[in-house]
Amino acid sequence: MKFAVVLLYAGHRRARRLPIVSQAAKIFWGDILVARILVVDDDNTVRLLLRAVLERRGHSVIEAANGAEGLRCYRAAPTDLVITDIQMPVMDGLQMIKELRGDFPTAKIITMSGEKGRLAAAQPFSHGTFEKPLYMEEFLDAVQKFASAPGSSIYMLQPSALAVVHSVQGDE
Repeated sequence: MKFAVVLLYAGHRRARRLPIVSQAAKIFWGDILVARILVVDDDNTVRLLLRAVLERRGHSVIEAANGAEGLRCYRAAPTDLVITDIQMPVMDGLQMIKELRGDFPTAKIITMSGEKGRLAAAQPFSHGTFEKPLYMEEFLDAVQKFASAPGSSIYMLQPSALAVVHSVQGDE
């Protein structure tokens, strides 16, 4: 496994790069691991709400408006967790998570939908399923659990810097 590391200093004029950091080095901000999360939902209001809640907890959020866009985002830069709606235009969430599972069998996925039947279909491919409207405390507990699972990339919050440690699959 290869790792990419970027360090940006808030008070310095130019960015510096750090050496590779061990995957075992996990640093927490309070009790919250800061993770990269892909939110896929065709409803802009839901995406904005989840972004606000997740960023408030320190996570970095990438948004996609449908399954095809979400798949492209994940393939370009895998995230620690994918949160997806099921019913969407272009490519629905179920098709997206099936394709993700084929390409990235260890991807962590949480699905959500207003329809129980669709959630049941997604359950075998997901780490967690949630019916809309979301019960935010339970939902955020699941996000924390799956974002902090082994294999997650690590974002370390320090007073003067944000270090991004991101695992990249490769041949080694």
